[in-house]
Order: sequence, then structure tokens, then C-alpha cells
Amino acid sequence: MKEAIMRFPIGIIPLGSQNQSAKRLLNYKSEYSEPKFIAEATMAIVRHRVQPQDVMEIMITEEKVEDQI
Repeated sequence: MKEAIMRFPIGIIPLGSQNQSAKRLLNYKSEYSEPKFIAEATMAIVRHRVQPQDVMEIMITEEKVEDQI
């Protein structure tokens, strides 16, 4: 498993207001501003900070946007 983590790492950039996975994985602190949280997450990727996690499924849902003409 450790080999797989090193071979196929997944970085998480915390975008979106409901990204609880990123907050949990990246030890979100309430005093973080959104830009600081994104910067901290990016640096975790750059520094290759890894931790094993259970497999998760991420689904992208499409929201219909009506024309506002």
C-alpha cells in the first residue's frame, strides 16, 4: 500500500464551500482565510506530505444553468 501511495498520490485543493473532505484531511483551522487554506494545501502537495486514506468515490454533478437573457 505504501508503494501505491508514493506512486499515485492525490493532491486536494480545497475549493468550494462544502469541501469537508479537504478540511478533514488538511487539518483545517477556523482562523484560516480561504486563500491561506488553499496555499497550505498547495504546499502540502509540493512538500509531498502524504497520508494513507480509505478509498473514496468523488462524483461530479451537473447543475443546470438557465440563460439569463
